[in-house]
Amino acid sequence: VDYIGGNQFGEREKRAFLSELQRRQREYAEQGAAYLFVVIPNAGTVYDESMPEYLRAQKGTTRLEDLDAFLADSSFKGYVNMAHYFQYVKDGLPLYNNTENSLTALGAYYVYRAVFDSISTPMLDSDRVIERDALQFYTYFTEGGDIAKEAGLQDVAKNRTVSLSNDMLRNYKTLYTSGYIAKTQRVTADGSLPPRQSVSMLLQFSTTGDRLQAEPYFSCTFDYVTYQPNHYYNEYFYNIAAPNIVVQLMYEYELSHFMTGFVG
Repeated sequence: VDYIGGNQFGEREKRAFLSELQRRQREYAEQGAAYLFVVIPNAGTVYDESMPEYLRAQKGTTRLEDLDAFLADSSFKGYVNMAHYFQYVKDGLPLYNNTENSLTALGAYYVYRAVFDSISTPMLDSDRVIERDALQFYTYFTEGGDIAKEAGLQDVAKNRTVSLSNDMLRNYKTLYTSGYIAKTQRVTADGSLPPRQSVSMLLQFSTTGDRLQAEPYFSCTFDYVTYQPNHYYNEYFYNIAAPNIVVQLMYEYELSHFMTGFVG
């Protein structure tokens, strides 16, 4: 439905969407944290060429495209549409597991780079950024995911996924985990703690699986990273994170649920 231009936001809904983004940015700023909202497009949005011809023929202005244009015309700073980024970098290895709307380790890497490139703070040492050329990935097939299971084809329509090779250095340690939320600390080259004026990030993901794909990149780069596998504001978890940057990662298909359960 998203792909063929359904689920459109009306003008009133788009204004409410922008107002909610501005509210979060303002309320996080009052708590000393910057706010970045990142939309991960559905797999079909990025791999348009793989969609059935009859669907491509019907594709018009999708909800994400329309919302993106609206936000681009606004004064809001703190929004990233990964559709633009993915269209630029897709080549060879897949960014998504092919039978579900979930990122591979390579897709998670490019989300990390987009977030890194969008953060402007004197506390961030740009030399820490992980370059794509420094990473090795491997591909393998697993049982088909959500889409294949709905059709009863999970044993036929295999899932081609991409994982990060184990030779990447894990320069971080886990400080806190409850099975629901985790906090990591970067380990410096000499084994010392990060400097007092450090970057502490709260990442809100859709699933724990997405978090595990992205964890090595974020935790090896930012001093403290707290991973929360949902999008709901929770004062207790927020205090554990003690963030100066809040990054919310939401899939295109989740946009209709955007304005529920947050700060306030």
